[in-house]
Amino acid sequence: MPDSLRGVSNASLIKWAFQGVLCSEFEGLNFDSGFDFSAQGNKAIKGAGGGAKGIAAAAAKRAMEGVTPRTGEEVLEAMGLPVVGGAKSAAKAQVNVALANALLTYVVLRLKGA
Repeated sequence: MPDSLRGVSNASLIKWAFQGVLCSEFEGLNFDSGFDFSAQGNKAIKGAGGGAKGIAAAAAKRAMEGVTPRTGEEVLEAMGLPVVGGAKSAAKAQVNVALANALLTYVVLRLKGA
């Protein structure tokens, strides 16, 4: 999108609705990688087939820690959205867009004599 039109996106109800839903869902969320990183889980892997599986589990743990986001705030930050209070600010923006639309409609109708 050209820089000259970036401000127009702030008049989109869809943009604010999407941002509000994302912030509402991801705020305070903690992710579980689905992989058992506990010491007991690693012992079970080591005991099952020797030290190589334990080393593989440790390597998988390190790899997953770098890739998988731990919290919803990390996801919001990566998307460039507000980490705290994003849903509330998006709701306020939607109300402002709706009010501006109603005001503009009223002014145009008054100028047309309706």
